[in-house]
Amino acid sequence: MTITQIFILTLVSASVTIPVVMLVPRARQSSNFDRVLWGATFLLAFIGAWGAPGFIPTNLPLSHLIVSDLSLVQIILGALAGALSINILLWIMDRFERPSPEADLSDVQDDTDPNSDTRLE
Repeated sequence: MTITQIFILTLVSASVTIPVVMLVPRARQSSNFDRVLWGATFLLAFIGAWGAPGFIPTNLPLSHLIVSDLSLVQIILGALAGALSINILLWIMDRFERPSPEADLSDVQDDTDPNSDTRLE
């Protein structure tokens, strides 16, 4: 692999990583988690873009758009699949996360507060 091909893969991976991380909704975590997520998303996008030409057929529409012996459609699809893999998984985990027992307990305690006057007269 030449330096130009690695540069193209890096450029495509970065251009796919930015919108994927920004658009997939997830619970906000610490700043360290966000940094690791950005790095992991970029790494998976790069690996997906690197491996995609070997797995995606070449008879796709627009597969004749070739830059430095790399089909752009194949590497964009590979980078998108790699970037979405971790972000969709984290979104599903956030979406179906069970509430913690402490949160449930605090809700119960608020409802049974003896000082609150909620009686109907």
